[in-house]
Amino acid sequence: MTSKKQIPGNARVSTHKKLKQAIVKLLEHNLENMQQDIDSLSPKDRLNFLLHLSQLVIPKQSYTAEEEEDTTPTGLRNWVIVSVPPPNYEDK
Repeated sequence: MTSKKQIPGNARVSTHKKLKQAIVKLLEHNLENMQQDIDSLSPKDRLNFLLHLSQLVIPKQSYTAEEEEDTTPTGLRNWVIVSVPPPNYEDK
């Protein structure tokens, strides 16, 4: 098997395009059968299949902490809040 380094970049792109076209053609010619197969699945299996298929089509959202909106009032952002029991408090 040849490594990626031995295959020129344009050859990889060309091969990828050909493979993608072949898969599209295969799917187009089997849509009716695929729909019948999907319809024959149990509701649970059909949902799992559609969820898996959607992952191939819908771009995944990446989550970073920076994207989360900070609703903490500006003056309290660097504070540490500690709960201290009152004097004579006994945990029962």
